[in-house]
Amino acid sequence: MGAISAGRQTVTAVARNPILIVVALVLGLVQVPQLLAQSANSTAIVTVTGLLSLLFLLLYPFFFGGIIGMGNEAVEGKTSHGTFVSAGKANYVSLFGAYLILMGVAILYVIALFVVTAVGGVAVVSAGDALGGVAFLAVAGVALVAFLLYFVLFFFIQFFGQAIVLDDVGAVDGFKRSVGAVRGHKLSTLGYTLVLSLIGGIFGAFGALFALLQNPTTADGLPTLSPSAAIVAVAVFVVLTGIVGAFSMTYGVAFYRQIRPAAT
Repeated sequence: MGAISAGRQTVTAVARNPILIVVALVLGLVQVPQLLAQSANSTAIVTVTGLLSLLFLLLYPFFFGGIIGMGNEAVEGKTSHGTFVSAGKANYVSLFGAYLILMGVAILYVIALFVVTAVGGVAVVSAGDALGGVAFLAVAGVALVAFLLYFVLFFFIQFFGQAIVLDDVGAVDGFKRSVGAVRGHKLSTLGYTLVLSLIGGIFGAFGALFALLQNPTTADGLPTLSPSAAIVAVAVFVVLTGIVGAFSMTYGVAFYRQIRPAAT
């Protein structure tokens, strides 16, 4: 019920506050150079795009905190860009710290997975035909466990940003409060996660198709986009980013408000 009622609240909040879509549109506009660079051959363009991507990563905690603050207000009534700025500034350090922690965990995860895969690959080759199948199944089993561990970790900490902004806590406490909130509402959180995964999958499919059309190969059998068609595709991508981004961010806020643990 929590995921459904939060969804209703989100639709109402976004419809009442279209400025949420405008703010999310900015995020889409920032990503446009990255999309266009996929078909660029100029080293200078690629370099500039890389610098813009780095700037985007540095500014994202500000954006994340700002739109969460706006979403919190939107669920209750009206919001404004002033809330975006104030919430982004007030929570930047904590959110940036949280992203650094996530980055560190991700690096350790990738290193561990690489080592396990490399060792498993050597074991498969060394085992020969007799035990090669068993070794391969063992490696596949380890990969499956690694994926499940990643999913479980994300499942429990996914509301760290909402916790930091709404509950005014630091990075570590944000993760703790997210875990505590999800622990008591596993089923409804699973429903929420599935809804977001479905939306993200559809949106991601469009982005992947656009990337393929930017650099089609003979094997793809896809036509190359004309300049005018590419402009239209970029415009559609930006608009979808605004709509999907506004809904997703506000949905996360509305849902967390329902499951958040009591203040301690």
